[in-house]
Amino acid sequence: MRSDSLILLGKITRPRGLTGELVIALKQHPGEINRIPDAVWMGDDLNHLCPWRLNALQIEDRTAFLKLNDVHSREEAELLRDLEVFIEPCFIRRPICEDIVGFGIFDRKSGHFYGRVISTRLNEVNPLIIIDTGEQQFMIPAVPEFIHAIDYQERRLIIDPIPGLLPW
Repeated sequence: MRSDSLILLGKITRPRGLTGELVIALKQHPGEINRIPDAVWMGDDLNHLCPWRLNALQIEDRTAFLKLNDVHSREEAELLRDLEVFIEPCFIRRPICEDIVGFGIFDRKSGHFYGRVISTRLNEVNPLIIIDTGEQQFMIPAVPEFIHAIDYQERRLIIDPIPGLLPW
């Protein structure tokens, strides 16, 4: 697993209980985690990570409780305090945010290239993606109804435009 493709889940804040459970302050909103991974990657930063097999993961609001297979005591858990916890992208239903700036926008059916993401904007209803075609700029809502897929490796956003979504 390439470390630059991992997603920061959160940071270990403290042990919980006597059996080595860990408390994590989440960086991802719980609704964005679409399934529980088999393993997490932990370390000081993206350049210093080790994989750890999961026994259990419980999410409550902006906190997660993590039980690792190889951590059996509060003392062992204390040694992991302040480490960052990362997961593979397939376990996150990613929010549309600034990390898609520069991505190409492509039509799912035709493969047509529309332009590049130049920024994103949060508003009260939906996040917006601002696209530059080279001739004009326009916005589309960042909602699952229009966003078919996001390919982080190829830096591509695949959309399913409905009539009236695009300015032409």
